[in-house]
Amino acid sequence: MSVELVVDHVSKSFGGLQAVRDCSVRVEAGSITGLIGPNGAGKSTLFNIVAGAVQPDAGSVRFGGEELVGLSAAERFKRGLLRTFQIAKPFHSMSALENLMAAPGPQRGEGLLSAWLEPGRVARDEEALRARARETLEFLGLDHVRHERAGLLSGGQKKLLELGRTIMADARFVLLDEVAAGVNRTLLNSLADRIEELNKERGVTFFLIEHDIGFVSRLCQPVVVMAQGAVLKIGAPADVRRDPEVVEAYFGGAAPEETSA
Repeated sequence: MSVELVVDHVSKSFGGLQAVRDCSVRVEAGSITGLIGPNGAGKSTLFNIVAGAVQPDAGSVRFGGEELVGLSAAERFKRGLLRTFQIAKPFHSMSALENLMAAPGPQRGEGLLSAWLEPGRVARDEEALRARARETLEFLGLDHVRHERAGLLSGGQKKLLELGRTIMADARFVLLDEVAAGVNRTLLNSLADRIEELNKERGVTFFLIEHDIGFVSRLCQPVVVMAQGAVLKIGAPADVRRDPEVVEAYFGGAAPEETSA
């Protein structure tokens, strides 16, 4: 399996705080790779570096063989690298359907000349986009709320909607930031099913931060453990859970009970 993302000896400090310290991670194409660790381990900073929200002080980030350091988040988006957020950020006043229709980026109808000179073509493009958005909502089990304002959806529905926006944007690599946070068990199972299907059927690579150990154990192979800004261990979920250093650093000396997603 080829390597999709290579984080090589990356470091980042904020004032006197070193958030990420000489961190190296490889994410294989077609994998679902988990990133876990205690609060303050540097996980979010590492994600922000990969996504382009933060530039590292040192090190390299390569995606599909291309160096990303220095590229904006928008430029990474164009290359198929997208992220979701722990707190979902839809367009609250727009419907679920409209949120998905807005996801692919600039469209023909947004150009003044096209809107004036090619109204029929613009209308056909919009109808095709609407149909694709409907298909995506059906895939996510959200078609029944397609006309609801996104701001009125439950936390779990908003997380599913964010996943839908990555589908509409034809993502090949998705950074998922605590996707299970605030999601009830029923919707979490649905979310896990959709992630697995996107990974297996469409070849989408996922790199996810998560604290729900059951969710991680179900989906992720391998799991990367961070502590104090550095990588502590990389391995299979079961091996990570049994590692004494991980148990001490992450779980305070006692591994938690695993709940299934």
